[in-house]
Amino acid sequence: MEEKKERKELRKTIRFSKKELEEITQRANNLHMSFSEYILYSALNKKISTKKTSLYKELITELAKQGNNLNQIAKICNTDKTINTALASRLVIVISELQLQLSEIYKKL
Repeated sequence: MEEKKERKELRKTIRFSKKELEEITQRANNLHMSFSEYILYSALNKKISTKKTSLYKELITELAKQGNNLNQIAKICNTDKTINTALASRLVIVISELQLQLSEIYKKL
């Protein structure tokens, strides 16, 4: 049975500093929520789920591809039982750079 939404009839005035209002508005915008919706969810400790943006979906796809590449490299290393140390060193550097880039992208989401 479908639950009816409770009609919201009451209003309450709240005061913010300019900085607080800007920060709350930005957080709501980042989550694709209205200001009121964000305040309500925050005040009631409700779980706020983010909508998956196209950037987020691209990031997940890219991570899956990189993981697949790493698995293929690991398989070759384990099969041959020999490791080219120069190649291994370069892979460690590339993986570290990828982790930094992904961390920066994650902060923007």
